[in-house]
Formats: sequence, C-alpha cells, structure tokens
Amino acid sequence: MNPDLQLGVEYNPLGDDVGLLANWRILRESKSTPAVMVGTSSDRIGTPRGRAYYMTVSKEVADDLGVYVGVMYGEHENKIRIPAGVSYRFDDNWSALFAYDGVNAHPMVTYSWDRYNLTFLMVGSKYPGLSFGVGF
Repeated sequence: MNPDLQLGVEYNPLGDDVGLLANWRILRESKSTPAVMVGTSSDRIGTPRGRAYYMTVSKEVADDLGVYVGVMYGEHENKIRIPAGVSYRFDDNWSALFAYDGVNAHPMVTYSWDRYNLTFLMVGSKYPGLSFGVGF
C-alpha cells in the first residue's frame, strides 16, 4: 500500500469474528505537530463482538518515548471511550507499550525482527496473551 495506510484482517476468537483492521495516518508527526490517525478494528480487547472506530493523536515526547490519546466509538456497548497510552523503544528489536482502552489497562512487550513481531501482553493487567504480526 503506502506508509500512511495499513490494512489487515483480524480474528476475534471470543466472538468467532473476522473483521477489517484499518489505520490511516492523515497527518505525519513533525517536531512541532503530532501524528493524527483514524481507523477501525474489533472493539476493545476482551469484547465478544462489535467494531471500534477511532481517531488517535500521538507524539514522541522524548527520545524513544511516545504518548497517545484518542477518542473511540465502540459498537459492543455503543459508547464513546478515551483510550491513551505510553510507549518506549529500548532498541531496534524491543519495545514496550502501556495501553489503556478506556476501560482496562493492557501492558505489552514486543520483539520485532524483519517484518514480524511477537507481543506478550497482559489483557486487563490480569490475563496473559500473545499476538503475532506479519507486515507485507
């Protein structure tokens, strides 16, 4: 595609649902402005059904340290939520993210190599999980 548009497919095993994963960066981050993105995905981690539609603003605030905040509409409960998070890149392969989806916190650690990434997360800060991604 292009560097500002990401498209994918995701599977939600709780709802046995396959859906579109899309993220469009409509404004790139610069020294003076944040990045702005819009997109859609499954509703929050742990919901059995529903899509989410969101707008997110993100900014690197120090070397390798980023923050984001957004607004999201989730179909599962038909509510607007305010997600936010903090990320840190340790080196070219390792990074961490503390994500708050507007209801629950989800700490994550990711190892990336080539076009792959493997993420260990604690869903709702309670339940361990793994995510594997491939970039094309």
